Amino acid sequence: MAKTRVKRGQPAAMSQKKFSCSILSAEFYRAALERNGWALQSVPESLRTADLCLAAVERNGWALEYVPESLRMANLCLAAVRQRGYALEYVPESLRTANLCLAAVKEDGRVLEYVPESLRTANLCLAAVKENGRALEYVPESLRTANLCLAAVEQSVWALEYVPESLRTADLCLAAVRQDGRALKYMPESLRTADFYLAAVKQDRHALKYVPESLRTANLCLAAVRQNGYALRYVPESLHTADLCLAAVRQNGYALQYVPKSLRTADLYLAAVEQNGMALGCVPNSLRTADLCLAAIKQEGWAFRYVPESLRTADFYLAWVKQTGWALKLVPRPLRAEILAKIEEQTPGGGVV
Repeated sequence: MAKTRVKRGQPAAMSQKKFSCSILSAEFYRAALERNGWALQSVPESLRTADLCLAAVERNGWALEYVPESLRMANLCLAAVRQRGYALEYVPESLRTANLCLAAVKEDGRVLEYVPESLRTANLCLAAVKENGRALEYVPESLRTANLCLAAVEQSVWALEYVPESLRTADLCLAAVRQDGRALKYMPESLRTADFYLAAVKQDRHALKYVPESLRTANLCLAAVRQNGYALRYVPESLHTADLCLAAVRQNGYALQYVPKSLRTADLYLAAVEQNGMALGCVPNSLRTADLCLAAIKQEGWAFRYVPESLRTADFYLAWVKQTGWALKLVPRPLRAEILAKIEEQTPGGGVV
């Protein structure tokens, strides 16, 4: 039999037009599925065999969507959910057994949404929330016990949203805010004490946003900005003192944008750029001195973009290159020879380190 001529760039397996179900074509698709199981959607229905479909779902469980209904057997569906829990959505109801559903929630707890109500047992729900705490949303109310809710919150603080009010105890809520201070917004008002607020702001800069203004004390705000200077945005104006603002920019130079203009001193600007050179962009042009700019680019070379053109002199470049050798590549070509000559004059042995 004469060989079929293959066009350049055309897969050999696809060139056998006389054999729509040839072994070559099947092998071509198998090779494609080993790279991307999702490619099953492009395989002709006549070639979607049990073996080929199994290869697809083992690579990408979502491919179960494109497996013919007649081939969605227990072993194939199990392989799919083990690879991608959410493939459970495409498993026939009759095959959603306890073991298969358990395998699915162990891969992704949120797939509990597709587990039949009759199979949502305490053990299965516990496995689900241990994998993803937010699966608590799909746990029957009667199974949301203290232990199960604690397991959910320990895995994800956002599970606190689905914990019954009666179970949002001090211990549970404290465990949540110690993980992520923003969980504060799901705490009962009766538990929101000074100690809880302090634990929350020490964990997350945004937690201060959920503290009532009347309880945002100087000590609480100081703890918040020490955790992350950005928390300064949530500090009441009456508490914006020089010391607190300095603490904020020392932790995060970009907090400079939230400092009142009346408190923006030379020392504060320096503290900000020494923490994050890019904070130089928040300093008014008229206050960007040579010393301040050098401090900024020492911390972050890319802060050079904020150095005023009037300061980009040979002496400034010289100071920068002596401070950071790689800066030489940013020196304008006409000045490089002059800079190198001065470095050789001033440095024993010459050259840029």
